[in-house]
Amino acid sequence: LMDVSHEENSHEDVPLLQQPPSAPVQPPTSDRPTSFPIHIQPTNTPTMAVSYTHEMLLDILQSHIVDFGLDARERSFILDHMVSILPADIIRSETDTNTIRELMDLSSLDHMVSMIPRADIIRSNTDTNTIRELMDLYIVYALFLDLSPPDHPLKQIEMLLREGEDWRPCRNGTSVFSGVLCGNGDLILGLDLIENGLVGSLPEELGALTDLEIINLSFNEITGSIPKSLRQLTKLTRVHFGNNNLANTIGSDLGLLTDLVDLYLDENNFTGAIPTEIGLLTELEAFAIFNNQITGTIPTELSNLSKLKTLYLDHNNITGEIPFDLFSDFTEMIDFRVRANADLFGTIPITLKYMTKLSTFYLDNCDFSGEVPTELGQLTKLTELHLHQNDLLGSLPTELGSLTALVQLYMDNNRLHGGLPTTLGKLVKLEYLFLYDNELGLKNNNGMSDIPTEFGQLTELKELRMNAGLMKSLKEGYQPTEIGKLTLMEKLALDYNRLSGTVPEELGLMKSLKEMTLYENDNLRGSVPNSICENAMEKIVTSCSLDCTCCTCV
Repeated sequence: LMDVSHEENSHEDVPLLQQPPSAPVQPPTSDRPTSFPIHIQPTNTPTMAVSYTHEMLLDILQSHIVDFGLDARERSFILDHMVSILPADIIRSETDTNTIRELMDLSSLDHMVSMIPRADIIRSNTDTNTIRELMDLYIVYALFLDLSPPDHPLKQIEMLLREGEDWRPCRNGTSVFSGVLCGNGDLILGLDLIENGLVGSLPEELGALTDLEIINLSFNEITGSIPKSLRQLTKLTRVHFGNNNLANTIGSDLGLLTDLVDLYLDENNFTGAIPTEIGLLTELEAFAIFNNQITGTIPTELSNLSKLKTLYLDHNNITGEIPFDLFSDFTEMIDFRVRANADLFGTIPITLKYMTKLSTFYLDNCDFSGEVPTELGQLTKLTELHLHQNDLLGSLPTELGSLTALVQLYMDNNRLHGGLPTTLGKLVKLEYLFLYDNELGLKNNNGMSDIPTEFGQLTELKELRMNAGLMKSLKEGYQPTEIGKLTLMEKLALDYNRLSGTVPEELGLMKSLKEMTLYENDNLRGSVPNSICENAMEKIVTSCSLDCTCCTCV
């Protein structure tokens, strides 16, 4: 069939699918077998604006089907089905000027007919939903076959169908194809094709599956844009397009999908700003666009998403400040990440205190300034707090000691100063503590502070990095039994400090320790105890002024 375009009914205006005819077209009787192959020859006829008569379409049909083996009545029956799904302005019958119900445009029909593997699909006289099911079959073919590489196992589906299998994607609630989720009867409710090796672009005809509730096409090689027809799938609750090669802007039409609960567009090549219409998705619980090329500011409209639990905006090119009131309505928020947006600046809003269910808070590798908000101490369910690689000032709030569920605390690479709060010793679940590249350890009178004794209570610590400008004393302030309690420590970095005295024997009690750096501490003296060397550590780096048989000195 020829592709036909027409100004009156553009692709965006014509609905891709409506209800099937109220009654089936009765096929002609025939003694021929009920199953035979159909071979469609591709057409290179250029697109043109034209109205077709019934007879013209019949001529086109005959010229494009080879070895069909049908008589005139059977060809007429097939043509009647085709005519019934063409827009009225394409068909101009010489005998009937009434408009004909619209289902889809001719160009889509061309693709659909080329996919039909068995003629008895059209010849059926028992199913009143034939046209609807033909559309469902076409969409499944487009996703499974058009998007699959030539050697993909899904290509076997076509052969199975040609050998006589039931052609319907869903059959009495049971899926014919792996990854197609079925509802009652023949309804297609979901496409779960994660990591299926799919390539190419998504067809606009995807919008014809108006019963879809779930689309998961993550971890494929899909290119192009999000189809505009997606806006027609108003029953969608979950859209997962992550880890593909989709590009261009995130369309504002997504704001029409008001039942969405999950929207994952991460790990693609999307550009442009976050559409303000995302703020209309008031049922949304998860929104992820990390690792794209998103620009512009964070829309204040996102504060309308009061049910949001997960927000991933990280690793983009977002600019400006976090809207002050953004956090106020995020009372359900559990995981918030805006890390790695180098031009995101300003102070951290104190309204974060309303996110009392927050577990993960990543604001690192941005350009935030000002002091660390004391209100952080109210987020007692926090397990991961990453504020490193910013321009934060002031001292560490003593209120951080209230975060007793904390497992990771990354505050390195800022401009923090002052002594370490002894309240950090309350963080008994802490496994990773990164404080390096600050000015911590300096008291207001320019004196040096010790490592707090309370650090000996952090018995779950696996990695402690306090290198670059911290403490004066490694041993003073500790009881010998205290440091020996950190038996799970795997990495200890105390280089570039002002440590003095000798290396404590008790470091040898850290049987899990694999790496330790103590270099650039000019006032350390003596020898590294043999008990440390006996632990079969992978790396020990010290200053050359220390005697050590198992160390690398610099």
